[in-house]
Amino acid sequence: MLSRLAGAVLRGFLIAWLIALPTLVLPGTPGDTALIALFLASCAGALTVSEYLSGSPSLVEFRDAPPFNRIRFFAAAATVLLLTLLVREQITPSPLGGAVESVAQSVANLLDQPFSPVRLMGLMLPPEMPASMTALVITASAVAYMIGWLSVAFFALSLRTMGWPTRRRDFNLWINLPTFEASSRGDLIQRLERTGQINLVLGFLLPFLFPATVEYSGGLIDVTRLVSAHSQIWMVSAWGVIPAGLMMRGIALLRVAQMVEEQRRERAQSDTAELSAA
Repeated sequence: MLSRLAGAVLRGFLIAWLIALPTLVLPGTPGDTALIALFLASCAGALTVSEYLSGSPSLVEFRDAPPFNRIRFFAAAATVLLLTLLVREQITPSPLGGAVESVAQSVANLLDQPFSPVRLMGLMLPPEMPASMTALVITASAVAYMIGWLSVAFFALSLRTMGWPTRRRDFNLWINLPTFEASSRGDLIQRLERTGQINLVLGFLLPFLFPATVEYSGGLIDVTRLVSAHSQIWMVSAWGVIPAGLMMRGIALLRVAQMVEEQRRERAQSDTAELSAA
């Protein structure tokens, strides 16, 4: 019980730290923005603690199937941290910020290609946006997109090398997929595969769809908010992290469907062997 409590508190603290990170690092944060960030960080931290203390979670998927959530957290933390340092470099230059900006520029040069989602993020900005701000959005988008794909690749690799999710412990479908109606009508394997495929397609398309939607929305979506440092960090981070999380979830659900199918096959073979022996 003590180890579960310590783990839950640590996870809650890390989530709260992640949400408060831009406020802690960026200079000159307005007081109301800091209060909102503190409130959201406290709520998210408390929710995380309650989820990991509960015997049966209600929101967090794959709670007992590491490293799924660890990879998602580290991807989000790396994205928010690097984007915060990039934005801070424009306000108060520092050696660390300069190094991050140099690497980020190299990533942007690699990914800012015709028809790429990074290029689309730059094209969705209005012409009156300052050139320096447009360049910063493109650079930040390239970093977020790269981290997202690296997290997906690392998780896919863990399926091969670590035998996820059953190598270290038994996999409980009801605990690890609390938001998935496993008892509803329809074959479980087919629904897992269908949901997994939908998540994969959405995760791949969202980085393209978001800037395209903004560009053709006729001004309904106000992208001038990207001028604000905090808005820029969170919007670009969400643009990179959420699609990667959807792709990871799709891969995970397809793996669970494969695992359930293998268990059914083994059970059927075992029943056949018992009937033959009888």
